[in-house]
Amino acid sequence: MGITIVGMGRAQGVEPQVLERLKGCAEILLQTQAYPGFRGIQEAVGGRYLDELYESSQNFAAFNDRVVRMALEAAEKGEVALCVAGDGAGDNAAAAQLLSVARREGIAVGVLPGPSLATLALAEAGVVPERGLRVTDDLKKEGLTANSGMDLVIPEVNSPLRAGMAKLALLEAYPHDHRVYLSDPLEGNGVEEIPLVELDRPRAFTPFCTLVVPRLELREKECFAMEDLIEVCRILRSPEGCPWDREQTHDSLRRNLLEEAYEVLGAIQEGDPFHMAEEFGDLLLQIALHAVIGEEHGEYDITDVATGICQKMMRRHPHVFGDVAVSSTGEVLDNWEEIKRRERGQEGQKSYLADVGKGLPPLKMAEEIQKKAARWGFDWEDYRPAAEKVREELLELTEAFDGGRKEEALAEAGDLLFACVNVIRLMGLDGDTALFLTCEKFKSRFLAMESMAAEEGKSLKEMDLDQMDALWERAKKH
Repeated sequence: MGITIVGMGRAQGVEPQVLERLKGCAEILLQTQAYPGFRGIQEAVGGRYLDELYESSQNFAAFNDRVVRMALEAAEKGEVALCVAGDGAGDNAAAAQLLSVARREGIAVGVLPGPSLATLALAEAGVVPERGLRVTDDLKKEGLTANSGMDLVIPEVNSPLRAGMAKLALLEAYPHDHRVYLSDPLEGNGVEEIPLVELDRPRAFTPFCTLVVPRLELREKECFAMEDLIEVCRILRSPEGCPWDREQTHDSLRRNLLEEAYEVLGAIQEGDPFHMAEEFGDLLLQIALHAVIGEEHGEYDITDVATGICQKMMRRHPHVFGDVAVSSTGEVLDNWEEIKRRERGQEGQKSYLADVGKGLPPLKMAEEIQKKAARWGFDWEDYRPAAEKVREELLELTEAFDGGRKEEALAEAGDLLFACVNVIRLMGLDGDTALFLTCEKFKSRFLAMESMAAEEGKSLKEMDLDQMDALWERAKKH
């Protein structure tokens, strides 16, 4: 028992060796009776046309599912052949799905390839895929706009509905006047060149009508992907690019990376999704620049970055990508820490604090240290005793400072800040966000003070502290 997928190319005829192969099949499924090749098979060795099944299906997905189910059921009784136009699985979604399912279920399956409809359509359109080719019948936006820098072939655009769906998805990434090509490699009636926006205008759609969408150059694009951002960074750092970008190093960009991360936090705090998208883009630019710098020095590239984080997420989520069972978020975090320790060869090391990143801002580092210590039970029961600790540390700081012991005062100042972070954490608040909000509030009030002083024809520099304090109180009411 097994399944053979037969690619019929233009389906204008049938080769003797194909007929010989089909003679031993208990069931032969023929894509359509509309073309001589399929009729030749039916007349020579029999077979079942799928036209009626197609007409009675609600959509393409349902039709594909029914074809696969029919073939698998027939394969339980003997050899099965599915004959389709084109190269076989590459040009036909039902055949591709059958190939995948059969392999997954351990059913013997093979392909007798024919000439590809995509290749024939490209030849008719005069399009040479120099930068890669995508062939897909997925009419969702994500499937069609993933990489507009490659030539695209969409088979079976055989109705105004399918053409309209393709047009709407493509217009997300391609200009309205982008020239596309409609052809039917089976009919051989030539190719029609049209603007994308007119794709679903009334015309004679044939069953195997194929759409060829030529690639876009970088400067022609209206929608971009991650690989485009990497290419932009390569151009910026090229001899013909930007002097500033060429001069940057991993070290010189450290401050930019930090600033962009904090601007992302500000946008999140605002709750404006458009501002968030803009700031995430600025942050992504920093990652792309570091990836390109790494690429130039043979250190790593963006694929290494993506591969590393994907592998890490899959390793550290064995309850999702493996067979580990968890019943709570706490177990997830325990597993995460244990896996991280094993990855870093720390099986014999008892401290969970060793891997707290030294590159973190001090406020965030303090919070992370306290959280990790708390997971071992080293923590206050609630914020009240921690608040008493703040009072104690403040007293020790003032005593050290008033006593002229500056080094001791510096250490006590750190203890005070650490204690404050503890109180905030135990209250379930985020210290970083709290401090950010206070800074924004201070900036807003100070700007208001400047504005009120200007209305009085003065500058803050000209005022004494009492005058400025009065303006501050007024600003607080705004």
